[in-house]
Amino acid sequence: MADFKQSAQTTELKINISEALQSGKFSNVAQINATDLEVTFDFAYVAPNSPNEGVLVSRIVLSPKHAEAFKNALIDVLDKHYGENK
Repeated sequence: MADFKQSAQTTELKINISEALQSGKFSNVAQINATDLEVTFDFAYVAPNSPNEGVLVSRIVLSPKHAEAFKNALIDVLDKHYGENK
């Protein structure tokens, strides 16, 4: 189970993660497309011996507002773990 805290409130949200999703999916290719209403993230795996063909492993669709929040969270995590002072 993962605990997520919303920054604007002090409410704690508990999310159950199914056993099938706990191990995650590996992706070495990503494509991002955007419209006025949504931002779509496609994550795929391309095997080294077949560079012209891949398998979509996940598609995530966010509203532009949530995509902006995701971008900020990703920047914070990358700076924290891989920033210049590391």
